[in-house]
Amino acid sequence: MGAIATFLGRAVALEGRRGDALAVHAPPELPEAAAAVARYHARPRQAVALRVPLPAPGGRAGSLALLGERPVGELERASVGRIAGLLALELSRDEAVRRAMDQARRSETLPPAGPPWVVLLARQRVAGEGDAAGARERRDAIRHELRLLAPARRLALRGDADSLEIRVVLAVDPATGPAAGPDPEGLVVADRLATFLDRPVAISRPFSAAAERPAAEAEARSTLEGAEALPEPPPVARAALLPVYRLLVAVHNLPDGERAAGALLAPLLGGRADVRRERLATLRALLDHGSVNEAAAALGVHHNTVAYRLRRIETATGWRLSEPDLRLALAVALRLMQDA
Repeated sequence: MGAIATFLGRAVALEGRRGDALAVHAPPELPEAAAAVARYHARPRQAVALRVPLPAPGGRAGSLALLGERPVGELERASVGRIAGLLALELSRDEAVRRAMDQARRSETLPPAGPPWVVLLARQRVAGEGDAAGARERRDAIRHELRLLAPARRLALRGDADSLEIRVVLAVDPATGPAAGPDPEGLVVADRLATFLDRPVAISRPFSAAAERPAAEAEARSTLEGAEALPEPPPVARAALLPVYRLLVAVHNLPDGERAAGALLAPLLGGRADVRRERLATLRALLDHGSVNEAAAALGVHHNTVAYRLRRIETATGWRLSEPDLRLALAVALRLMQDA
């Protein structure tokens, strides 16, 4: 995708059969490319200069979308038509390789780009979904598109359309620091998977031997179960944070926990609804991000605005938000009062 975007001199997107964005690339040397990608993510149907179907034996394999407001010229149209055919052939070849690997059914098969690897895990079947042929075909189509999230040398999809879970083994780059790859923990692909499926995805800690894969799958499964027990599960649940998820679940089950949280937050819960929401959102942002500047960035306001709101909160409550015990208690209370 990077080579295509550079050749065409504009941002491009690879879309699946359903129109989902599977990969988007913006040439860094083009200032307008980032804005084109942002408009595409906001309105994918309206922000495309040209959408070319990728041919496939069964119909179409998706589309190649040219982004940006610049009109598409005739030479560009002709070039994109040829590029789409070549891209479809490459995707078909990649799919054939993956199917051959799946048919081999060797449990030790792992993406050759590793080690290390991580396991990504999500629910494949949801409540109320039966085993009808239509449901299985939908799951099979989803699995086909998931294979496009990363090259075959990096990603292996385990199981089949009848599995209860979607299990992905992903090779990650272990490098750290300025020379690190774009996804050293697999979190970028995990986030894209969660967005595509619209459900939580768990990611294991890295492992370096084929024999460790079953344990990594079990770790990811436990992490998913722990995260899904939360009132608001995170899109990507990390195995390293499993004790955190379990602690938060336990906190929600504390006797009189909500009553105590309501008593602590009572000074902020009075007055107009918009003022109450502003106070709680500001406090959450401070506790989640740690500093006034980071909280302001998360809220999309000036840091002076956040500082002013926090002073008003301290004046109204008598709190000193610099006190560690108070911050801990407030963080727990806000978790218990998600819908306050």
